[in-house]
Amino acid sequence: MVATISCSCGYSGPGQPGSKGLVCPLCGEPAVAAPEEKIWRVPCPKGHVFRAPESWMGKSMVCPKCNEQFTLQISDSLEKKEELRRRQEQADAKFAKTWLNRAIAAAVLFGLLIIAMVVMSVIRR
Repeated sequence: MVATISCSCGYSGPGQPGSKGLVCPLCGEPAVAAPEEKIWRVPCPKGHVFRAPESWMGKSMVCPKCNEQFTLQISDSLEKKEELRRRQEQADAKFAKTWLNRAIAAAVLFGLLIIAMVVMSVIRR
């Protein structure tokens, strides 16, 4: 498989092997390999999951399994949903820890208050 290249002349596509690595088939200049495009796993409205490159996002697609037409959105991808779920779990854990600390502080203050009341009642006798 020939690597995809990006050339200064504007060409982007498969490169040709040359003496100094890959060269542009249009201008013959040495070119650098194009960065790999992120692949997203996107479900169709009926739940069939397929892989789509980031350049397809925002385009209308037809599911190859059920022929359902829909628009590809990164927000619908399984990776984005997993990231959102992970962030929500972190926020929930932080919230729970804050309230646990507050409950412990309230219990300590309540315990100190009870001890102070017992001490005051013993001193008054």
